Amino acid sequence: MLVERAARDTGVSDPMGVESQIVHEPWGQTLPQGASGPLGGTVRAMSDGTSDAWADAEKAAAWASVRLTELDALRDGDAVQGVIGRVWGGQPIGRELLRAMQHAGCSFHGAWDTGTSEGDQNAAGGLIGYVLGFAGVADGLHLHSHMLAVVPEWRNRGAGLALKLAQRAWALDHGLTEIRWTFDPMLLGNARFNLLRLGAVATRYLPDFYGPMGDDLNRGERTDRFEVSWVTTSRRVASAVTPGGGDPSAAHPDAAEILSMRAGFDGAAPEPLTTGVEPADRALVAVPPDHLALRRGDPPLARRWREAAGEAFRACFDLGMIVTGVTGDGRYVFERTDPTEVWR
Repeated sequence: MLVERAARDTGVSDPMGVESQIVHEPWGQTLPQGASGPLGGTVRAMSDGTSDAWADAEKAAAWASVRLTELDALRDGDAVQGVIGRVWGGQPIGRELLRAMQHAGCSFHGAWDTGTSEGDQNAAGGLIGYVLGFAGVADGLHLHSHMLAVVPEWRNRGAGLALKLAQRAWALDHGLTEIRWTFDPMLLGNARFNLLRLGAVATRYLPDFYGPMGDDLNRGERTDRFEVSWVTTSRRVASAVTPGGGDPSAAHPDAAEILSMRAGFDGAAPEPLTTGVEPADRALVAVPPDHLALRRGDPPLARRWREAAGEAFRACFDLGMIVTGVTGDGRYVFERTDPTEVWR
C-alpha cells in the first residue's frame, strides 16, 4: 500500500466545531454501475469491507498531488498544530492529548505536499491537511471523526476527499463500518462536501453543542451542529465518492418549503423567510450561500439566519426526518425515512 502506516498496525471529523473545512470537490464524470474509473476501480456496493479501500485513498491522493501518511510521531502532532492555526486561528489541541491519542491507536492521517520529502516531515509547512478520529460506543460501535482540516490554498483540490478515504480504509481495517462526525449546518460548503461528495446523511440536530468557543471561526457563534452518519460499505457511499459523484440533490416537487429566502432591500443579503408550512414526508430548509461572510459583514442578519434555520431543523428532526442532501441552490433536503433504508 502506498499509504505509509506504522508497523504496529500491520497485524491487526471537532472541539473546533467543524469536522471539515473543505468544499464540494467535483471531478471526473459520472460512471455507470460496473464501469471503471480512476478512483476505486469499479462502481459497486461494498458490503464486506473492501480490500481496495486503501487503493481508493491512494488514487485520490495522487489526483490531489498529496502524499498520505499515518501521523504517529511526536513531530507530526506539532505539524498538526500549525494546520489548526491556519484553519481555525486558535484553540489548539493539547500536545499531550494528541500524543496520548497517537499512542492509544486512533485514526490520525495527514496529507503532505508531494514536494515535501519524508525526511522533511518535521517541517510543519509540508503538512497541508489532516483527519483525526477515535472509536465511540454511543448508539453502537463506530469511528467518531473529530477533525478534518485542509489549509486554505489547498482546498477544492481533492485533499479532503483523499483524507476521508484514508480514514474509511483505516476504519474498515479495524472492523468499523460506520463513521460519524458533526459540522455547522450554516456552512454550506461543508454540507455539500459531507452530504454530496461523501454521501453521508445528517441524523441529528445538536443546538449549541459545544457552548461558547474561542477560536476565530466560532467565536461569538452559537455552536449548532448536525451529526452525520457515513456507512462506508454502502452503495450510496460508493457512488458518491466515485469520480463524477456527489451531484446536488433534486428538489422534490412535493417537498414542503419550511424556510426560504426573501430578497434583501436594495441589494442587501437575503433574509430568512419562515413559511409556516408544516413538514410532510419531504421538506426543504434554505441556508445563506455564505454564512461566514454574513458573520463578518452583518452579524445581526447572520444570527437571524441561524435562529430561523435552527427552528426549522428542530421541527424536521422532531418528526423523525433526516437530511439526505443539498439542492444546487443551497437548500437542505429532509426526508421522513428510516436511516437504514438509505444505506441499502
